[in-house]
Amino acid sequence: MRSAFLAGCITLVLPGLAASGHDVVQAWTAWRSAQVVTRETRAVAEAMRASAALMLERGELQAQGLAVTPDFEILARGAAATDLALAHTRSALLEAGASTALINQTQEILSATRIRAMEVVRNRASFRAPSEQFARLIESLDAEMSRAERAITLASPSTGVLVGLARGSNDLRAIAGRRGQLLSLWTGGQGVSPAQKDELLILTGRLAGAWDRIQRGIAAARPTPGLVEAVKITEKRFFVQEEPWYRELAKTAVAGAEPPLSHAQYRRWTKIALGLLVPVREALISEASAQGEGAVSAALRRMLVSLGLALLSVCLVMAAVVVLLRGLVDPVRRITAATAALANGNITASKPVGSRLTEVAAMEAAVAVFRNNLVSLHERETELRGTNLRFGAALENMSQGLTMYDAREHLTVFNRRFCEIVGLPPDRIKIGMTFREVVALSVEAGNFPGQSAEQAYADRQGFISRLDASGQHDELTGERAIAVRYQPMTGAGWVSTYEDVTERRAAEACIAHMAHHDGLTGLANRVLFREEMDRALIRAKRGDSLAVLCLDLDRFKAVNDTLGHSVGDTLLKSVAERLRGCMRDTDILARLGGDEFVILQVAGDQPVGATALARRIIETIGSPFDLDGHRVDIGTSIGIAVAPDDGIEADGLLKSADMALYQAKGDGRGAFRFFEAGMNAKMQLRRGLEIHLRQALGRGEFAVHFQPLVELEAGEVSGFEALLRWDHPTRGQVPPDQFIPLAEELGLIGSIGAWVLREACAAAAAWPAPLSVAVNLSPVQFRNRQLVLDVVGALGASGLAPSRLELEITETAMLFDTDATLATLRQLKELGVRIAMDDFGTGYSSLSYLRKFPFDKIKIDRTFVRDLSVTEGSLAIIRAVTRLAADLGMVTTAEGVETHEQLATLRAQGCTQAQGYLFSQARPANEALGLVRSIGRSMKDVA
Repeated sequence: MRSAFLAGCITLVLPGLAASGHDVVQAWTAWRSAQVVTRETRAVAEAMRASAALMLERGELQAQGLAVTPDFEILARGAAATDLALAHTRSALLEAGASTALINQTQEILSATRIRAMEVVRNRASFRAPSEQFARLIESLDAEMSRAERAITLASPSTGVLVGLARGSNDLRAIAGRRGQLLSLWTGGQGVSPAQKDELLILTGRLAGAWDRIQRGIAAARPTPGLVEAVKITEKRFFVQEEPWYRELAKTAVAGAEPPLSHAQYRRWTKIALGLLVPVREALISEASAQGEGAVSAALRRMLVSLGLALLSVCLVMAAVVVLLRGLVDPVRRITAATAALANGNITASKPVGSRLTEVAAMEAAVAVFRNNLVSLHERETELRGTNLRFGAALENMSQGLTMYDAREHLTVFNRRFCEIVGLPPDRIKIGMTFREVVALSVEAGNFPGQSAEQAYADRQGFISRLDASGQHDELTGERAIAVRYQPMTGAGWVSTYEDVTERRAAEACIAHMAHHDGLTGLANRVLFREEMDRALIRAKRGDSLAVLCLDLDRFKAVNDTLGHSVGDTLLKSVAERLRGCMRDTDILARLGGDEFVILQVAGDQPVGATALARRIIETIGSPFDLDGHRVDIGTSIGIAVAPDDGIEADGLLKSADMALYQAKGDGRGAFRFFEAGMNAKMQLRRGLEIHLRQALGRGEFAVHFQPLVELEAGEVSGFEALLRWDHPTRGQVPPDQFIPLAEELGLIGSIGAWVLREACAAAAAWPAPLSVAVNLSPVQFRNRQLVLDVVGALGASGLAPSRLELEITETAMLFDTDATLATLRQLKELGVRIAMDDFGTGYSSLSYLRKFPFDKIKIDRTFVRDLSVTEGSLAIIRAVTRLAADLGMVTTAEGVETHEQLATLRAQGCTQAQGYLFSQARPANEALGLVRSIGRSMKDVA
């Protein structure tokens, strides 16, 4: 009976209670929404007013920034207005229920904007080029204002249509402000860039479109008469009266014409014009506020009515619920106990006994535990997922390959780099494969050359079985070198890293090769040669013999000087190839530097083997080289030392071979010499001579003597040949054939030759004309471009006429770089200096030289004169040379005339001049004029 009654009550009351509750909820929601909209409307209004104040201050900032003297009072008033707007904005945001973070962010942005503005103006006086720097600061300020407006908008996402239109009007004012900024730059004399001109045209179009959208939105929002009137006023005053003038001003700026008004006039006018857009925004805000307040009142009335009906229904229902709850207590208790057990993870636990918690509280606690467990589980899952992502990224971006195996040798982890290094496609490797299977695939890919899969697996197992905390290293070989490191893991299993060290091994091999080989020729260098020599000398100490051959190329420096170092390098490589062809496979060839080579001839019968090798080398190197179209003729000199006869120490043998080399070069080059005991003393003597020669010129030990040149037909002295003499302080007179080649080798001949020129010209200048002086030039002097300047300097310093100077060159000077030598000779010839070919008929005679250059004189070498009475060939050569010279209009001078018979023969063959001991030895300059008179008398007596 009671149940039926309760059921009937509930059946009748519950629908009404539900309807009342629904009405209360809807009324409450509408009331809260209306309040939120109202507060947000006020917040947005204040924010837009603050933004507008900032925009005005920004405009004033630009005007003051462009001014020569900023007006800080105007800026202070603008700052105060901005501060007030910022305070209103903060209050409105708080009332609208915006978050504290958003309020602070907005306040910070707006405040920073105002501070930035003041800093810009304060620093304006320090700008030297204000236009560019000031424009960047203004753009930064605009960016801060845009951030502030976006932040304010986020605080009011639910404002209505009218507030949205108010925002649109503020945007309209921002567009007009930006256009005003560009025009302000123009009227301020800052100029407008092409990009800013395009922006002016775009802003003008955007302004019209924005106003059109605002008008349509207002019409759709059923505006009040006041709002309609504000729109009409703005349309008339701004868009009808002011906007056409703005458009014309923009067109003028785009066209690049001069502004029709001053910057100050433009600022006053544009401030008034922009103020015309304010009424429509304020009218929109007022309309939105009025609508919001009306909505709040209506929602409040509806909520109160619905709440009264709901309370009545609740009272009736509560009476029925109290009765029903008594029958629900036990089930609720059992549910609570079961839920608590599940929350604790115990599904078999019995219900709690003596619990002081109410059933509802226990149920809430159990639900809370469930929630906490779920949250903890989700957090752990998220953390694990992040860890896995980081691990995967690190694994796939490693420069090394990596694999992990568990205790059963099953693959648990591998990365892409491992597959690349071992040369396996990623789809061939699978998680769970055994180590044996992975090794088999690696062998199949070409790793572990020379091993089967079982052998490779067994070897790797050996590494793994010996793993300790320090790990083990392995290396795969083949076309690529792969370094493998096995490291045990805590518990069981191991991790392997794979690194491709092919390039490293190649670099190490290259470095090792470079450390032991010559970079140009690829031959062994001094280091490797010494190592090989030390090993060979160990065998020599047991009775084996070996020979060390030191080689030096003859005339190599001339090739470098005349044809260039690139041709010289090519020549060295060609020499190395020829030397390899002369040797046996067991011999060692090395380049010690420059044009110095050394050969270690091991085994063989010495010195027979070294002699045969030296002859082959001299013959081979003596053959001409064809290098890039250049024919090069060189030779080589060789010094040989034999072990154990000449020593069993490496340094001693090399020194002995080097001394033998110097002996070979001193004997005329193109020869080989074995080391002899006396060579050490000769080397020391030569070394002492070399040291003294470097000091001889500075110490005044040189002297120039003069040997007369006699005209055979007239029987008179026509001139003298200047001959250099060295009076050594301890050795006495040193023969020229000993120190001249040494001076050439040491590079001293240039300075010595220039000194001889100056001394000879100075002496000849004191002789009566037309006595001349002849000076010998070394071939080495022709490689120095200073030669012509030395001659000019000597003539200028002495005052000697160029026609009284004769320069003698040998045929050797024409061997290398003939074109350069001929060019130098022509320059000397143009000075008026006479040129003579000395020692004609010896060495590398070539009649083409006489054709290429008009020599003034040919000097017949003393060897032909000496053999006149011995061989008919010498007489025939002298006869041919004199006739050739006569036909070419050249003078002939015979050297080394010592007897009257020789003089008579030369005169009969038509020789022009003669010199030799028959007339006089070379004498000092102060005796020259006496020789002229004495020789003249003696020649008359002979005639």
